[in-house]
Amino acid sequence: MKTSLKKTSRGWVSRPSKKFLILCFLFFIPHLTRAENRPSLKKLTQFFDLDKNGVLNTYENSLIRTQLHFNWPLANTKTKKKFDYNKDYMLEPYEEAQYEKEISKHKIQFRGINKR
Repeated sequence: MKTSLKKTSRGWVSRPSKKFLILCFLFFIPHLTRAENRPSLKKLTQFFDLDKNGVLNTYENSLIRTQLHFNWPLANTKTKKKFDYNKDYMLEPYEEAQYEKEISKHKIQFRGINKR
């Protein structure tokens, strides 16, 4: 690490170079903005941690970014997982439409049974 000396009222002071400060900034900012470091995304992180090791790999991070960008519902129940055709743990609009269609069909059947 290069340092530069600067004359102050207290004498000569050693300060880190600008390159070093920029490198520190570029390293720490992505680390601080990762999903597992934000408390509001703790449940989402636990859901997408597929290998359950507590750390998200690149694929799991990309799934979280996709979910946050498109805000698709999570396939977190057994019936929703049945409609998750591409196995990305989210229901895309087509998959969600199929799921809603199936649920509404079951609701109609249940209403008919209850009326008897």
